[in-house]
Amino acid sequence: MARSPGDERRDARIRLLGRPILLVFWSFILWGTLYGLVLIYGAVTEGPSATLRRAMSGQDALAGLANLALAGSAVVVWVGVGIGVAQNRLKGKAKRAPDVTDEA
Repeated sequence: MARSPGDERRDARIRLLGRPILLVFWSFILWGTLYGLVLIYGAVTEGPSATLRRAMSGQDALAGLANLALAGSAVVVWVGVGIGVAQNRLKGKAKRAPDVTDEA
């Protein structure tokens, strides 16, 4: 099937914009992961309520809320990545396993 010039332009736009968007997305996930680890450390050392109060205090409470949202989003993304990797490995294992049938 022949490709039209519009398809090629659309693919070029996807390549041009897709990579920076993925970079920004994974940067936010990395920041959320690091912030979440700091929150966990603070919760262990100072207690959960003091850590949450400190995260939401300061001159910019909206930034604290955004950081908490990024930490929660990072957990969701990493769980999804883990599930995807596990499913991929199980599919690969099923393809490599010999077909065992009862020949009794």
